[in-house]
Amino acid sequence: MKSNHLARAVTLVLMSITSHPSCAIDLYVDTKTEQIFAKPGHGRVKLGTFQRVDESPIATSPNANGPSVANSPAETEAQAILKTPAAQEQIQKEVKKQVEVATKDLPKIDTKGKLEFASKDGDFKWRIGGRLHLQGGVYENADSDKGKSTNFSDDASVRRARLETAATLWKYWGLKFQYDFVGGSGAAGIRDAFISFKKDDFLPVGIIAGQFKEYYSLEAFSSSNDITLIERALPSGAFSAPDARRLGVGLVTNLYDVVGFQTSFDGPNASGTDIGGVANSGNAPAVWLGRLFVSPFHDNNRTLHLGVAGSWMSPSGNQTQFQERPEMTPGTNRLVNTGLIQNVTSLNRFGAEGLGIIGPLSLQAEYKLAMVNRSGLYTNTLNSLSNPSFYGWYVQGAWTITGESRGYEFDGFSGGSFKNPKPDGIVGKGGIGAWELALRYSQLNLNSNEFRGGNEKNFTAGLNWYATPNFKFMANYVNVLEVNEGPYSGAHPWGFNFGARAYW
Repeated sequence: MKSNHLARAVTLVLMSITSHPSCAIDLYVDTKTEQIFAKPGHGRVKLGTFQRVDESPIATSPNANGPSVANSPAETEAQAILKTPAAQEQIQKEVKKQVEVATKDLPKIDTKGKLEFASKDGDFKWRIGGRLHLQGGVYENADSDKGKSTNFSDDASVRRARLETAATLWKYWGLKFQYDFVGGSGAAGIRDAFISFKKDDFLPVGIIAGQFKEYYSLEAFSSSNDITLIERALPSGAFSAPDARRLGVGLVTNLYDVVGFQTSFDGPNASGTDIGGVANSGNAPAVWLGRLFVSPFHDNNRTLHLGVAGSWMSPSGNQTQFQERPEMTPGTNRLVNTGLIQNVTSLNRFGAEGLGIIGPLSLQAEYKLAMVNRSGLYTNTLNSLSNPSFYGWYVQGAWTITGESRGYEFDGFSGGSFKNPKPDGIVGKGGIGAWELALRYSQLNLNSNEFRGGNEKNFTAGLNWYATPNFKFMANYVNVLEVNEGPYSGAHPWGFNFGARAYW
């Protein structure tokens, strides 16, 4: 019976404002607050022209502008019913319906931590983003066994300053362009620059073409926004070229939401040279990469990821080089360095990776191996040139003190990568953000055969503060535990790094 009265009241009110020409009024609704206004304004959509209808006078009510106005019994009943909470709720639903109809063709704008424009059906999206990473360090130098100083200098710098745009067009097509103003000018500053196509309801396969990250290594493939410590581990930088992209064509797929596979065939990066990592000289190298990983479960609070990766490279310059800094920048030197390795016919890289997340705890580890194949003979001998092999590994654990869990992305062109924990409480809105402790032990061995680039072991401890999902503050203590062989053999420098990062 109550619902009948409510329906009758709404009907009477709508009738009473739509038929009398002498009281016509235009009404507008604010698309954000859903409030009704009698005047147009920013963000308001016209609902239509409405008029009041007067019935035969039965009851009267005072009128401030003149004599009393008669109300019909139906109007009196409607006004009483409309004051009830149930009637107000019904009216709000009707208004919301009209707003949805009026705004159905307008794009959705999302400014919560990002700037994204999307069509109502989600088939078209444009996003403008970027990152700003600030970094500095203070260091304690040390001498090698032969008295050579590490010569680190306290310094600060803008580590990364990138702008990017990404889009989804016609639901299945994508593009991304990212430029780093710190990484160089012109083509040297280009990072991601690719187009892609993925249509899961046809085949669980995505195709990508352009410049994108190598499909090799868990830590190197994950975004620099999300790495747990300020710098990636020793072997990640030496073997995986974390900031280098290559021009090529790739394919990604997944099966049963458990198995992921990524592969690509690549050449150089857009600038024609490598940016960090495995160094090559000469013309464009030919590179094949493949990565296979299994993740039997990956939800909001727990993840298991196990993977392997491989790479074959034919450096056209017939030479390569491996080197890395001691997980501290800026102002540091490379303590291990093979120097140029000549007469290289091919380079094979292999890797194994694992990640486990249980609530606020996470543990990850990787092992990497690089095998250099050479041709030719040693000078004045009949002996073939040696084929050196270099390796590195790390193990890393993290604990989010405030209870949040790290994220993980399984599917898509960024599949098999981890994400920052998102704070439950936002600093400035009554929260304290998310606080995280992290520890890492890493090793990089560049000693093999006659190549004595050095064997370095590091320990790193870090404290991270995620003030919001877009702001991250980091402090690291890094200790070079050991350097065996090479020009810095016996040196044990240490230092503190500090970082502030914003990403959107």
